[in-house]
Amino acid sequence: MTVALAPVAGRGPAQSPREEHVGILDVSDTVGDSGSFEDAYEFYAAEGEMLRITMDSEEFDTLLRLRGPTGEIIDQNDDRPGGGVNSQIDSRAPATGRYMALANSYQNGQVGNYVLVIETIQPVVTSAEQSFTLYPGFTPDPKVL
Repeated sequence: MTVALAPVAGRGPAQSPREEHVGILDVSDTVGDSGSFEDAYEFYAAEGEMLRITMDSEEFDTLLRLRGPTGEIIDQNDDRPGGGVNSQIDSRAPATGRYMALANSYQNGQVGNYVLVIETIQPVVTSAEQSFTLYPGFTPDPKVL
């Protein structure tokens, strides 16, 4: 199954800051490149946008993949940070265009209900993104960021 969001003239498919989809992986779905049943969700992103895509299921171990505008898999996740069997991708869009969030199960043949969320987020500024000055005698020397 492929779900495409409504087109916007001159922009491609529309995307609100947050899209939530309730889906079911079942035996009638396409078998994806990973070998498991797969649902595909098409959306538009502009270059540099920070994307967060999550997939949660209480019925199977999720596998989430992100396909870029040129068709290649640009990111994937089996178990989101912090543990558990649900998936999360945080990725910056490398180019403007149409993307696909691919909802899969980690083990081939698994089926069941899931919730997939596609959203744009504001990146958190870390100390590595801030400028600062190191003076002679700073320890440890050399300082590696």
